[in-house]
Amino acid sequence: LSLNKIDTLQKLIIDKYNGGESFKDLVQQYTMYQKPIKYFSDWFKPGMMVKEFEDEVKNHQKGAIFSLDIISKKWHYVVLKTHENRETIKLKLVCITNQ
Repeated sequence: LSLNKIDTLQKLIIDKYNGGESFKDLVQQYTMYQKPIKYFSDWFKPGMMVKEFEDEVKNHQKGAIFSLDIISKKWHYVVLKTHENRETIKLKLVCITNQ
């Protein structure tokens, strides 16, 4: 699809969601993947997604719906942020026993 057509579809999807349609239903209706996909709603750790995706999601608040284009990869998304940001803390534990 042309970038203009993709932009139009992204706006249509966002408008339909804001009009009350289920995001899950919209995913199934408008996905461009060849195979059926499952609705993805989960946390992701730093480095799991491409940097542009991670940065953009981090810059939005829970409940925001927005379009995201990663032109270099020809990837185009409509994202519904369903979780608040949270920091990941890496812990190193030392177990001391008295034996």
